[in-house]
Amino acid sequence: PPPQADSASAAELAAAERHVAALQADLARSQAAVASLKKGEKKVASMQQEIELLKSGLGPEGNATLDLMNQVSMLQSQLQSNGINPIEEFVSLDEAKLKLREALTRLMDGDEAAGGEVDKWDNFIRCHPEHIEEMQQLQLKWIEDNR
Repeated sequence: PPPQADSASAAELAAAERHVAALQADLARSQAAVASLKKGEKKVASMQQEIELLKSGLGPEGNATLDLMNQVSMLQSQLQSNGINPIEEFVSLDEAKLKLREALTRLMDGDEAAGGEVDKWDNFIRCHPEHIEEMQQLQLKWIEDNR
């Protein structure tokens, strides 16, 4: 065979070997991805079993709690869809009052960014059930005192 044919065959062989190597690398990546997916599927199945087990052991009170959690989540979504940022953090009334005082102090010291924190904690306090109860009691006391 002429020398040109040998070099053309060698080039074709080298190209074919590179192509095979690339295919083998793709196959290895695909196999790794499949293994990862299978591992993920097993984890999801395990988590679903755990959730069902927890639900079955909750009893009526636990199911009511789950229902309330789902309702809260739904209400938060409704607020967000109407442009209202729902309260996502729940702390005690005393802690909220402390955080409001700290934010007010920072605002009065010139930290304009603290204004958002003031609004957040003021809104939180006004919506807190204990604060609402306190305000109702103060209003009733004022009515009684001013009869």
